[in-house]
This record gives sequence, C-alpha cells and structure tokens, in this order.
Amino acid sequence: MTTITAGDTIHFVDSGLTFDGRVRLRGEEFLLTEAQIESTKDRNGVSWLDLSDDEQQARWGKINFQRGPAPENIHPWDTDLAAREARRQFLINEAKRIGHPTEQRIELARIAAEFGTPLTSTTIATYPPDAENRYGPRPA
Repeated sequence: MTTITAGDTIHFVDSGLTFDGRVRLRGEEFLLTEAQIESTKDRNGVSWLDLSDDEQQARWGKINFQRGPAPENIHPWDTDLAAREARRQFLINEAKRIGHPTEQRIELARIAAEFGTPLTSTTIATYPPDAENRYGPRPA
C-alpha cells in the first residue's frame, strides 16, 4: 500500500533515476498522477515512491528524490558537468543577444564567474597505480 497519492509533488535531488519514460534531472519536479504512481510499483504493489531518505540510501547509495517542490537553489548543473556546460553555453548565447556592448560584457563576466571556463577534455579512462607493473607502460 503506497502512502503517496495523486496530486502529491516530488522533486529529484540527483540526476539519473528513470521516471515516467525518461531519465530525470536534479531539480525536476512532478505533480503526480495515478498512472505515474502505478508505473512505479513492483509486482507486489510496492512503489519506490514510498522509500524514505534512509531507504533510498540503502537501496541506491544516494537520495534520488524527496517529497514536495524542489528548492529554488537546486539545479541539474550543480552535479552534472554536461548539464553545467550546456547551461553555461545557453547563457552565453543569450548574453550575446544583448544589444549594448557594456551590458553584454557585464553579463558574460557574470557567467564566467559563475560557471568558469568551458570543459576542454574528458577523462575516459583511469589507470590503477600499479597498471604499469601489470600491463606494461601507459599509452602516450
């Protein structure tokens, strides 16, 4: 028996949980429908929406969602580098539409202060400390 009902609101604390057909991002919130609640139930009728913070931590190793609306200061780009870069680029494109050059420079400086410089590379592999002993020299 689920304790959450249609009309209740949840928000996602971290990105990555699949809900309502797609992977959800940090800060997204939903006013739940009966169909959405039903879609979260397992074969025994138990919904993951009923998991407490401690139960989520035990099950997933992190808290994915909480009840209620999302706080104003929670954004996908807080923890997701790709979302951060997309947000930074979106704001830069918007700033470039500002007609007054001084205002444009001020906005671009604000964006740089908040988001920093763009990503220039991504690490796609890491090697354990003793990798050279086991596998030979690292590739150049």
